[in-house]
Amino acid sequence: MSVQRHLLTLFVVILACFSSCFGMYLEDPLPTNPDETPGHDPRPYNAPILSTIHEQGDKHGFMDWLKSETRSYVILRRLGQTTSTATSPRVVNVDDFGAEGNGGDDTEVYGTIKASPRRSDYAADTRHWLVFENIQNFIVQGGGTIDGNGRIWWQNSCKINEKLPCTHAPTAVTFVGCNNLIVANLRIQNAQQMHLTFQRCVDVKALNLWVTAPGNSPNTDGIHVTDTQNIRIQNCVIKTGDDCISIVSGSQNVRATDIKCGPGHGISIGSLGADNSKAYVSNVVVDRATFSGTTNGVRIKSWQINNLIVANLRIQNAQQMHLTFQRCVDVKALNIWVTAPGNSPNTDGIHVTDTQNIRIQNCVIKTGDDCISIVSGSQNVRATDIKCGPGHGISIGSLGADNSKAYVSNVVVDRATFSGTTNGVRIKSWQGGSGYAKDIIFQNIDMHNVSNPIIIDQNYCDQTGPCPEQASAVKINTVVYRNIRGTSASEKAVNFDCSESIPCQGIWLQDVNLEREGDGSVEASCDNVRLTSKGEVSPQCS
Repeated sequence: MSVQRHLLTLFVVILACFSSCFGMYLEDPLPTNPDETPGHDPRPYNAPILSTIHEQGDKHGFMDWLKSETRSYVILRRLGQTTSTATSPRVVNVDDFGAEGNGGDDTEVYGTIKASPRRSDYAADTRHWLVFENIQNFIVQGGGTIDGNGRIWWQNSCKINEKLPCTHAPTAVTFVGCNNLIVANLRIQNAQQMHLTFQRCVDVKALNLWVTAPGNSPNTDGIHVTDTQNIRIQNCVIKTGDDCISIVSGSQNVRATDIKCGPGHGISIGSLGADNSKAYVSNVVVDRATFSGTTNGVRIKSWQINNLIVANLRIQNAQQMHLTFQRCVDVKALNIWVTAPGNSPNTDGIHVTDTQNIRIQNCVIKTGDDCISIVSGSQNVRATDIKCGPGHGISIGSLGADNSKAYVSNVVVDRATFSGTTNGVRIKSWQGGSGYAKDIIFQNIDMHNVSNPIIIDQNYCDQTGPCPEQASAVKINTVVYRNIRGTSASEKAVNFDCSESIPCQGIWLQDVNLEREGDGSVEASCDNVRLTSKGEVSPQCS
């Protein structure tokens, strides 16, 4: 049985012969430049205040369309060419055209809905302008424009003027508690703060939207998804002063495809965990996206928090690192798929810095740099069931750059597979540093055609010219390699290049069997290392 739909005309185009000519004046969705549309009047028009469409006995509490009788109005502009003379733009009350907040209407927007420029008109609710609430089986479309008229809000933002207090500004369009919702073929621009928010919604399609605001407009996220499930955002152009798309806690099954983003802050999951709160986001796909001049590409951002779970995500083709955890506590990164070309520079898969108690599990990582990098300040890191390659392997470090102190401890890498990587399991530190990397276990690992399967490099030097010899070094102590098997792409399958002044101590090799990929033999190079072997070990240090 088809869903019965009715038309709620929020904005009407006033023509000289309305009854016979209305259908002639619908502009195609998303014109490239609305100011060049025939008949468009670009001059600003400040209209008096309209009365609001209130709930009319709707048991679901449908919506409070314009939120207050003292702050919202509608500007009417002709979008199409006409052979008859159109009247000047004027303000109308949509109640006069039969609009009802009955919870079952569809909405078609033609022309422009423009917000009041007076901040005092929002005194009753500074967080919202247009709100749809608790509606089922609903479509909002039409090819028109919703203009938040946000400049007065931006000018009074503490991000623009640090002397001003930080206050809330309205979201232009908010959908709350809506199911089976389609929002399509609209232009939303110059929001007071966020442009379009979906909150506690289920089964949403946001299609063919054009969202724009100046690149320096503060907090003007394009599309914000919160506590929403099963949402598809497709074929949208978003150019704002903040995140093009932001996805925050409670959101699941989010798919964003064919997105053009920029300027702005990219596509973000988060921020998550503010004020030590719990946050859950899962099953997010960003596919076929183009970023132009953004401050970030794809980003996951969280506060220093407890109890963070990031799960069931695909992250690909980052400008540099894909996923970073910084100053976090009690983290689970589960079922993450990270990909970038093998020659893409500095595209670490998962980067852990200054983070405690993190479990990285069941992840597939194929990038142009480290699959997982663990640097200073990280403790109690456990990476299990990892598939790595191409890439630079799993690295602890680099540590101690620029004579800095570095501390890493209690790291376990268990059940990992490396395929075609430049390194397998690696610890790397610069000369001149200090601190330690200790209590580390690499176990149950398969190597397939890996250039340096096992390596400790205390003389790491990632620069064009030679690095000066220095006496101090990051101390490497108590490292266990257990049950590591497979093939090496190079002759040197085990390489311990440790410091003369501060040698590696407490290094254990147990049940290690590495062979040459194809023909040839392998060897172990062991400089300045205090080593113990147990079980079958091949190759062995001479």
